Amino acid sequence: MRRHDFIEDLLQGLGLYARRRYRRVFLASGLLMLVAVVGITRIRFDTEILNLLPADDPVVEAFREALSEFGSLDYLLVAVRIPEGAVVDPYLDFADELAPRLEALEEVEYVDHRIGDMETLIEEFFPQAFLFLDEAGRAEVVRRLGPEAIERRARDLQRHLTSPQSLALRELLTIDPLGLAEVFIDSLVGSRGGLPIDLTRGYFLSRDRRLLLLLAKPSHPAQEVEFARELVAASNGTIAEALELWPQIAGDDGPPAPSIELGGAAAITVEDAGLLTREILSNAVTSFALVMLLFVVAFRRLGLLIYAFVPLFCGVVLAFGFAGFTVGKLNALTSGFAAILVGLAIDFVIVSYGRYAEERNRGQRLSTALRRMCGSTGRGMFTAAVTTATAFYVFLITEFEGLRQMGFLIGTGVLFCLLCVLVLLPSLLAWRED
Repeated sequence: MRRHDFIEDLLQGLGLYARRRYRRVFLASGLLMLVAVVGITRIRFDTEILNLLPADDPVVEAFREALSEFGSLDYLLVAVRIPEGAVVDPYLDFADELAPRLEALEEVEYVDHRIGDMETLIEEFFPQAFLFLDEAGRAEVVRRLGPEAIERRARDLQRHLTSPQSLALRELLTIDPLGLAEVFIDSLVGSRGGLPIDLTRGYFLSRDRRLLLLLAKPSHPAQEVEFARELVAASNGTIAEALELWPQIAGDDGPPAPSIELGGAAAITVEDAGLLTREILSNAVTSFALVMLLFVVAFRRLGLLIYAFVPLFCGVVLAFGFAGFTVGKLNALTSGFAAILVGLAIDFVIVSYGRYAEERNRGQRLSTALRRMCGSTGRGMFTAAVTTATAFYVFLITEFEGLRQMGFLIGTGVLFCLLCVLVLLPSLLAWRED
């Protein structure tokens, strides 16, 4: 007997078994769904772009080694928003209270929120600061030492010393009357992306004095999703504890407590992981809705939705459960495979039910219609599923992890969906007939 005849007989037998033992099929399918749900709970999402690239590529290896040796340059940004019109001093004290609490976390190496006392910095480093200036910095020093610049600076000093802030600025202006320290400060904070510095106290404070920034250095790469979640959760807990001390810091009649936001790579990683989860659900729901609409339009009967929905739903759930047990982590490229899978698998349902309806319209009995639906038509679908899966399995030879993962999951998912259609659709039709 030729191989395709054997496959056809096997599929016919599968359809007839589903007709006679559909309750067992429903029970077995339910148990498989429970196992698949366990697998789905194991799925994690990988937002690291490097994991989409070939792992053995020399450039990627060199970059990973550099990250391992020198650590990531990513910071967790803690932005303390100061209310409009509020005095700044209590919020600076709050930053002094929050910084050591954050630094005590296991997930944090250190926290920067100020560059130190300005008078001490200028006294200790100002004489050697000129050695570290670049060409633009040296040119700026020359410009500030010109006669016209010194004259303008003298007028500025007079205006500053007669202002209400003169007490805070007097000692700083005495040490650096020509303002040359500003050039040194620009060079000092250049590695931090030009963060604005409050020159009177050395805090990372915006020019409008409405935003205070703390930089927390994570102890691990922020692209590790689980670590990023732990870091963000621990930071939020520490921030909540520090905010409880606000009445003690600002006093009973003090300004309102600040609002605090987290930013940086770790916060983005957590947000991206949540976004991937929402996108997968959104893509799956939208795909199901559209293919169900297509099915209703094709057969013009709303009650037939159960024949399309149940096999497709079970096939997609099995595919996700399989992904949880085998792959574990889904990356940004693979997260949309549910929509592709639904779009491919709906053809199996349409072709199968179309053949069944044709046989029944000819007056054939249920068993005969199911045997022909699962036999000759099923053999064609089996061939189509195998060729489609093979096309996606070709991605397994690529060095790009994202494509390899997507090809493996979609190829296997197509076979799962075919199996569900061949088993569940005859069972549903037999259940309706009985």
